[in-house]
Amino acid sequence: MLHLEGDDEAPVREGALQLANASRTRSASATVIPQTRAPDSAPPAAGAAGVGVLMSALLTVTASTTVEALRMSGALIALLALPALTFLLLAIGEPAGAEGSTHLGGHLGMLSALVASSMSFPIVLNGTGKRSVLPVLPRS
Repeated sequence: MLHLEGDDEAPVREGALQLANASRTRSASATVIPQTRAPDSAPPAAGAAGVGVLMSALLTVTASTTVEALRMSGALIALLALPALTFLLLAIGEPAGAEGSTHLGGHLGMLSALVASSMSFPIVLNGTGKRSVLPVLPRS
């Protein structure tokens, strides 16, 4: 390490240089930044069960919000009901290993994204203009 007399920041600069050099080489980066991985003892189904729990929690939140949206507009119903169905299919399919349910949930997720992107424009336009320029199927 290079030290100049009275230079208290030299160890900091040297450490930064070592990290920069280590990140450029594959073998050195493994020693500077340790790689982490899941323990070998964890069963493969443990990850699927965790995803199923997460999807169930998202389903609960989305479904309860969908019930509240029933009084607002058809656009909000579509924006919330499709993800709720997506989370339902994924919550069932992932822990059970049912590929059909998981694939259908993925397709519904893509449809949800399409509906969300196509419905966001009229909602923002109507809110900005303070009048109904494009209809969003109001319920009241």
